[in-house]
Amino acid sequence: MAYTLLDAINLSLKRVRVIQGDAGVLTTLTDSARQADIDIMVQAWNEIISDLYNTARQLPSDTSEGTITLVAGTREYDKASDVDIVSSGTFVDQTNGQYLYAYPGGYEAMFVEQTQPANYTGLPIYWTINPINAKFRLDRSPTATEAGKVYTYLYRKRLYMDTAAATFPFADSVVNDLIQGVKEVWNRESKEKFDMAAYQTSIARAAVAISQIEAREKY
Repeated sequence: MAYTLLDAINLSLKRVRVIQGDAGVLTTLTDSARQADIDIMVQAWNEIISDLYNTARQLPSDTSEGTITLVAGTREYDKASDVDIVSSGTFVDQTNGQYLYAYPGGYEAMFVEQTQPANYTGLPIYWTINPINAKFRLDRSPTATEAGKVYTYLYRKRLYMDTAAATFPFADSVVNDLIQGVKEVWNRESKEKFDMAAYQTSIARAAVAISQIEAREKY
């Protein structure tokens, strides 16, 4: 059975000796006497997961698909609510076999090169992200002819765990590898001491474990 966040909090609180033995094991993430420690541990787990994403690059079950549907006269579109990073530079219209490519130079280049944006209409070819509102911006405003076309993109999901029953998107062994790193975050917040080497070793060990699991799954 996959570890839940509650399981991980109990394991890490045992590691820092806030919990000793099974008698003090938490059944929820609410406990007035230990709430500060629980909150720090929840923060620590989310912090180390974020760092693990950046180290391992790809975690099991972290990739998802999003879509945008062209609307006449609309150049900007909302991203999926849980987007962390758009991992595919190309959007695909899987019905018509057409593509949207990442705009060379990004938003700033589009801003400079399109001195009169209203003049750019028709079937879009490129996309970028508007840093002002975090929406996808297309190089052309679709007309009624292009309206309704659906483009699919891949993205890495933002993972933030804050409910007791939430399960980790990787094996229990990886969770175990991360406990030492979580302990270091707790020490930093609670005792103002932090072993960077131990923290980095914990993440590196977990990243290796993930890569080995993925390699086996590909056979």
